[in-house]
Amino acid sequence: KDYEKHLTGEVYISIGVTQYIDAISTKKDNVYSFMNLSSSSLYNLAERCTYTPNEAIRIQKGKMSGSNTENIVWTDNYEEYEYDEFCTLIGREPTNQCQYIVSTKTVTESSLVKKENGRYTYKIVMDPFYATFCYVNEIAHNSGVEKSTITFKELYMEFTIDDQFNILEHSSTEVYDLVYSGIPVETTTKFHYTMKY
Repeated sequence: KDYEKHLTGEVYISIGVTQYIDAISTKKDNVYSFMNLSSSSLYNLAERCTYTPNEAIRIQKGKMSGSNTENIVWTDNYEEYEYDEFCTLIGREPTNQCQYIVSTKTVTESSLVKKENGRYTYKIVMDPFYATFCYVNEIAHNSGVEKSTITFKELYMEFTIDDQFNILEHSSTEVYDLVYSGIPVETTTKFHYTMKY
Protein backbone atom coordinates (compact mmCIF):
# COMPACT_ATOMS: atom_id res chain seq x y z
CA LYS A 1 0.00 0.00 0.00
CA ASP A 2 1.02 3.64 -0.33
CA TYR A 3 2.99 5.06 2.57
CA GLU A 4 5.19 7.84 3.88
CA LYS A 5 8.07 6.77 6.10
CA HIS A 6 9.87 9.38 8.18
CA LEU A 7 13.24 8.56 9.70
CA THR A 8 15.14 10.63 12.22
CA GLY A 9 18.34 9.58 13.88
CA GLU A 10 21.69 10.38 15.36
CA VAL A 11 25.06 8.76 14.72
CA TYR A 12 27.40 9.15 17.69
CA ILE A 13 31.02 8.90 16.53
CA SER A 14 33.71 8.06 19.09
CA ILE A 15 35.82 11.10 18.15
CA GLY A 16 33.16 13.35 19.70
CA VAL A 17 31.06 14.12 16.62
CA THR A 18 27.32 13.55 16.19
CA GLN A 19 25.86 13.11 12.71
CA TYR A 20 22.16 14.01 12.42
CA ILE A 21 19.92 12.13 9.96
CA ASP A 22 16.53 13.14 8.56
CA ALA A 23 15.01 11.12 5.72
CA ILE A 24 11.62 10.64 4.09
CA SER A 25 10.66 7.73 1.82
CA THR A 26 7.33 7.49 0.04
CA LYS A 27 5.37 5.16 -2.20
CA LYS A 28 2.50 6.53 -4.27
CA ASP A 29 1.02 4.06 -6.76
CA ASN A 30 4.11 2.67 -8.48
CA VAL A 31 6.36 5.68 -7.81
CA TYR A 32 8.96 5.47 -5.03
CA SER A 33 10.89 8.47 -3.79
CA PHE A 34 13.29 9.36 -1.02
CA MET A 35 15.10 12.37 0.38
CA ASN A 36 18.06 11.85 2.67
CA LEU A 37 19.66 14.64 4.71
CA SER A 38 22.64 14.18 7.00
CA SER A 39 24.75 16.81 8.74
CA SER A 40 27.61 17.24 11.19
CA SER A 41 30.80 19.25 11.56
CA LEU A 42 32.56 16.53 9.52
CA TYR A 43 30.22 15.77 6.66
CA ASN A 44 27.01 16.99 5.02
CA LEU A 45 24.84 15.03 2.62
CA ALA A 46 21.65 15.97 0.80
CA GLU A 47 20.23 13.73 -1.90
CA ARG A 48 16.88 12.84 -3.34
CA CYS A 49 15.58 10.38 -5.87
CA THR A 50 12.38 9.26 -7.54
CA TYR A 51 12.10 5.78 -8.99
CA THR A 52 9.46 4.43 -11.36
CA PRO A 53 9.75 0.77 -12.42
CA ASN A 54 11.45 0.18 -15.80
CA GLU A 55 13.13 3.59 -15.73
CA ALA A 56 16.68 4.59 -14.81
CA ILE A 57 17.24 5.79 -11.27
CA ARG A 58 18.53 9.35 -10.94
CA ILE A 59 19.96 10.61 -7.65
CA GLN A 60 20.11 14.39 -7.30
CA LYS A 61 22.60 16.00 -4.93
CA GLY A 62 22.04 19.13 -2.89
CA LYS A 63 24.15 21.54 -0.87
CA MET A 64 23.27 22.40 2.72
CA SER A 65 24.94 24.51 5.36
CA GLY A 66 25.53 22.85 8.75
CA SER A 67 22.34 21.40 10.20
CA ASN A 68 20.08 23.84 8.34
CA THR A 69 17.93 21.46 6.34
CA GLU A 70 15.41 24.13 5.31
CA ASN A 71 17.59 25.91 2.73
CA ILE A 72 18.97 23.20 0.48
CA VAL A 73 20.15 24.22 -2.98
CA TRP A 74 19.59 21.29 -5.33
CA THR A 75 22.13 21.00 -8.14
CA ASP A 76 21.39 20.17 -11.76
CA ASN A 77 23.85 17.29 -11.55
CA TYR A 78 22.45 13.76 -11.33
CA GLU A 79 23.99 10.38 -10.77
CA GLU A 80 22.10 7.96 -12.98
CA TYR A 81 21.97 4.20 -12.39
CA GLU A 82 20.40 1.24 -14.06
CA TYR A 83 18.28 -0.84 -11.69
CA ASP A 84 20.92 -3.53 -11.07
CA GLU A 85 23.65 -0.91 -10.60
CA PHE A 86 21.60 0.83 -7.92
CA CYS A 87 20.87 -2.43 -6.10
CA THR A 88 24.59 -3.22 -6.02
CA LEU A 89 25.50 0.30 -4.85
CA ILE A 90 22.95 0.47 -2.01
CA GLY A 91 22.66 -3.24 -1.23
CA ARG A 92 18.88 -3.39 -1.64
CA GLU A 93 16.17 -2.72 -4.18
CA PRO A 94 14.69 0.81 -4.22
CA THR A 95 11.27 -0.71 -3.45
CA ASN A 96 12.59 -2.36 -0.27
CA GLN A 97 12.43 -0.05 2.74
CA CYS A 98 14.22 -2.31 5.23
CA GLN A 99 18.00 -2.08 5.15
CA TYR A 100 18.48 -5.24 7.24
CA ILE A 101 18.12 -8.89 6.29
CA VAL A 102 15.44 -10.07 8.73
CA SER A 103 14.82 -13.82 8.76
CA THR A 104 14.85 -16.83 11.03
CA LYS A 105 18.57 -17.09 10.27
CA THR A 106 19.45 -13.52 11.26
CA VAL A 107 17.18 -12.96 14.29
CA THR A 108 18.90 -14.33 17.40
CA GLU A 109 16.29 -13.23 19.99
CA SER A 110 12.73 -11.96 19.85
CA SER A 111 10.11 -11.01 22.42
CA LEU A 112 6.75 -9.30 22.77
CA VAL A 113 7.39 -6.09 24.71
CA LYS A 114 3.79 -4.94 25.16
CA LYS A 115 0.26 -5.25 23.81
CA GLU A 116 -2.28 -2.45 24.19
CA ASN A 117 -5.18 -0.96 22.21
CA GLY A 118 -4.72 -3.32 19.28
CA ARG A 119 -1.03 -2.45 18.99
CA TYR A 120 1.79 -4.96 19.47
CA THR A 121 5.40 -3.99 20.16
CA TYR A 122 8.19 -6.49 19.63
CA LYS A 123 11.93 -6.44 20.15
CA ILE A 124 14.33 -8.42 18.01
CA VAL A 125 18.08 -8.83 18.34
CA MET A 126 19.85 -9.59 15.07
CA ASP A 127 23.12 -11.21 14.13
CA PRO A 128 25.37 -8.19 13.53
CA PHE A 129 27.17 -9.74 10.55
CA TYR A 130 24.51 -11.56 8.57
CA ALA A 131 21.67 -9.06 9.12
CA THR A 132 23.85 -6.21 7.79
CA PHE A 133 25.59 -8.08 4.98
CA CYS A 134 23.98 -5.84 2.32
CA TYR A 135 23.40 -2.75 4.50
CA VAL A 136 27.14 -1.99 4.67
CA ASN A 137 26.89 -0.95 0.99
CA GLU A 138 24.44 1.83 1.90
CA ILE A 139 26.56 3.02 4.84
CA ALA A 140 29.66 3.12 2.61
CA HIS A 141 27.78 5.07 -0.08
CA ASN A 142 26.27 7.60 2.32
CA SER A 143 29.41 8.21 4.39
CA GLY A 144 32.11 7.88 1.75
CA VAL A 145 34.05 5.20 3.65
CA GLU A 146 35.38 1.90 2.37
CA LYS A 147 32.85 -0.91 2.83
CA SER A 148 35.58 -3.31 3.93
CA THR A 149 36.31 -1.19 7.03
CA ILE A 150 32.74 -1.50 8.42
CA THR A 151 32.31 -4.14 11.13
CA PHE A 152 28.99 -4.42 12.97
CA LYS A 153 29.13 -5.33 16.66
CA GLU A 154 25.51 -4.97 17.81
CA LEU A 155 22.08 -4.54 16.22
CA TYR A 156 18.58 -4.63 17.65
CA MET A 157 15.19 -3.21 16.76
CA GLU A 158 11.79 -2.55 18.33
CA PHE A 159 8.73 -2.23 16.15
CA THR A 160 5.02 -1.69 16.66
CA ILE A 161 2.31 -3.14 14.43
CA ASP A 162 -1.47 -2.96 14.44
CA ASP A 163 -3.81 -5.94 14.31
CA GLN A 164 -3.61 -5.90 10.49
CA PHE A 165 0.20 -6.28 10.62
CA ASN A 166 0.83 -2.74 9.39
CA ILE A 167 4.11 -1.39 10.76
CA LEU A 168 3.31 1.82 12.61
CA GLU A 169 6.72 2.74 13.95
CA HIS A 170 10.03 1.22 14.82
CA SER A 171 13.40 2.13 16.23
CA SER A 172 16.80 0.55 15.82
CA THR A 173 20.18 0.73 17.52
CA GLU A 174 23.37 -0.09 15.69
CA VAL A 175 26.96 -0.27 16.95
CA TYR A 176 29.77 -0.69 14.43
CA ASP A 177 33.41 0.16 13.74
CA LEU A 178 34.70 1.81 10.58
CA VAL A 179 37.68 3.77 9.31
CA TYR A 180 36.89 7.41 8.49
CA SER A 181 39.63 9.47 6.80
CA GLY A 182 42.20 6.95 8.02
CA ILE A 183 40.97 7.09 11.63
CA PRO A 184 39.39 3.95 13.22
CA VAL A 185 36.19 4.98 15.03
CA GLU A 186 33.23 3.32 16.74
CA THR A 187 29.76 4.58 15.92
CA THR A 188 26.50 4.13 17.79
CA THR A 189 23.44 4.92 15.72
CA LYS A 190 19.87 5.34 16.94
CA PHE A 191 17.06 5.63 14.37
CA HIS A 192 13.35 6.18 14.83
CA TYR A 193 10.83 5.61 12.03
CA THR A 194 7.15 6.48 11.76
CA MET A 195 4.79 5.27 9.03
CA LYS A 196 1.72 6.94 7.52
CA TYR A 197 -0.55 5.04 5.13
